[in-house]
Order: sequence, then C-alpha cells, then structure tokens
Amino acid sequence: MGLVHQLYSIKRAVERQGQKAQVRREGTNGFGEPSGEPEIVCDLRGLFHTTSPYLALSHLEAGQVRVKNQPQFLILYREDIREKDLLYLGEKPYTVTGIDDPGNLHLCLDLSLEEGNHV
Repeated sequence: MGLVHQLYSIKRAVERQGQKAQVRREGTNGFGEPSGEPEIVCDLRGLFHTTSPYLALSHLEAGQVRVKNQPQFLILYREDIREKDLLYLGEKPYTVTGIDDPGNLHLCLDLSLEEGNHV
C-alpha cells in the first residue's frame, strides 16, 4: 500500500506543479550514423529543483571551496531517456548528465542536469 501511495503522491505533484519539458537527442540516418539534426524523444512534465553536492574535505589550505547547486528534474519513470539527451525547459537547454531511480523502484527518475548552450 505504501508504494501505491508514493506513486500517487508523486504523480499528483508532477501534474499540479510540474513544468513542461521536451527531451531531444541527435538524430541518426538510415545507417545509424549521426545526422546532425535533433529529434524529439518525448514531451513530459516534471519538478525542477536543485541539490547541493556534498563535498568532504580533510583540511583546507588558505583557500575557499565553492560548491554550485546542481539542477535536477524529477519525472515519472520512463525508459526512453538517456544520458547526454537535451532537456528543454522553455527555451533553456540542459544536458542530462545522470539518471537516478530512487530506491530502484521504477516510480520516478531524478535527472541530473547541466546548463548548456545548445541549439
């Protein structure tokens, strides 16, 4: 019963507060070679958020370590998204740098993103 409730809660949050996004990747020709043209993989909704990466240091010598928040996008589980795909939130492009399935339950995916200047 707990898993069903979690899936329902995530689905409701994505439907109510989620942002629309489009996933694209470089297309291929009939021979499986890159064509240079982007192809649309899917349109989806998700929750944009940021995480602060954890950095462990044993000691620090006369310097500062600045950690930048990493953008992420929480979506319902899908199998068609891969690393290096481009995720467009509005007109702003992000590269998918990691895909995490929390708990390995196939309920949702948390996509790690990197801002990019892609066309």
